[in-house]
Amino acid sequence: MRNSLRLLFLLAVAAVPAAAAAPVSAAAPGGASASDALTRIESETLVLKARERQLAVKAAIAQRQNEIAGRQDEGARLGSAAPGSSPVVQSLEGIGQHQYATLRFESGAVAEVRAGDVLAGGLRVLSVESNGVIVETARKKRMRLHMAGNAQAPFNPAPAPLPPALARPAVALPPLFPGATGSER
Repeated sequence: MRNSLRLLFLLAVAAVPAAAAAPVSAAAPGGASASDALTRIESETLVLKARERQLAVKAAIAQRQNEIAGRQDEGARLGSAAPGSSPVVQSLEGIGQHQYATLRFESGAVAEVRAGDVLAGGLRVLSVESNGVIVETARKKRMRLHMAGNAQAPFNPAPAPLPPALARPAVALPPLFPGATGSER
């Protein structure tokens, strides 16, 4: 760009007759020559480029600040969960090392997490696997969060009651051998 400005300036000076060039140099303050004017233009161009770079850096800083504020807002939203409660895995997505889990908190808040994310109450997601999510508490205790529908029911050895349709008294069946008596049936 500097070369094209210099070339343009030199062409303009060469095209102007000597008589017309005299008023230009006389109009310059302090009898400054064409090289002084060109130097001034170049310095102004450098200042403008520096301002452009400064604006680009400020825009990048503002973007990073917005990202950080968004993460803090999400953390505050998830922070409303009770400290003693653990979230439940609503769904698992992804393949291989790029797996995500959707967690549902008791407060009703929902968050999509992956390995390395930090949740409310100091829970840190260690890994997302096909059968659940492994988290670590602030006290370094590891826990597995299971799927929402897979809550482990306690073992109950008592038989479950039969539905009313099956609870009717049994109907006596006819004997296998006609004419057989009670012990021969």
